[in-house]
Amino acid sequence: MEFLLHHFGRLIPVGVTMLIPASAAWLMLVSRRRRRLPVRQAVTTASLDTVICLVIGWILLLVAMPTAGESRVHLIPGTDLLPVTADDEAAWQFAANLGLLLPPAMLLPLRWAWWRSIRRATAWAFAASCGIELLQYVAAIGRVASVDDVLVNTVGAMVGATVAAWITRPDVGVLPPVAHRRPARADGSHRTDGRTRGDTRVASSGARVADPGARVADSGARVAPSGGRVAPARRPTAAPH
Repeated sequence: MEFLLHHFGRLIPVGVTMLIPASAAWLMLVSRRRRRLPVRQAVTTASLDTVICLVIGWILLLVAMPTAGESRVHLIPGTDLLPVTADDEAAWQFAANLGLLLPPAMLLPLRWAWWRSIRRATAWAFAASCGIELLQYVAAIGRVASVDDVLVNTVGAMVGATVAAWITRPDVGVLPPVAHRRPARADGSHRTDGRTRGDTRVASSGARVADPGARVADSGARVAPSGGRVAPARRPTAAPH
């Protein structure tokens, strides 16, 4: 705990201050989205958007915060992982790296379906982790740019993406379904799930549809006036030549 307070204690007031504009932004998003979405869906999407922005902002502050140490580079895998079992500070550092990209890797798939591929989310986390280590080395802020940090960050992101993939499964149903309403058709119906609502064309079993303009023949009988006898229809005979 002393390690966390020593290295990240300065971020606590900043994190608390960020909650004030984030709460105002959340209220504004909920108010606007309730006009066109159900209440539960409006609250869920607004909450995810707000938390994602908070987490990304907190991560940027965390990785860009300068320290009093000397900037170094560890390119040999395992250099920072071997002391984990024997050193408490190394263990806390490992836990912090494991959880650095886990929250965004879990929240982004919950908000947007494009991120719901575990391999895609893991690949983007790997690229982001490489960018973070490169930034820390180039900026010379007293951090250690380590290959182990990239590996541990990527593993944590993969865990978060896996949890998100389980949450978004159809049989779990944690998130409210999103209703996609397509534009109205020319006949006034709407296509929502591949079927046309309001379609009034009903074909009866075994019925025949006659072509427009076709002559419909009677059943071979001529209807006489009321009370008369029904006589079969006769075809006109051709005049002899």
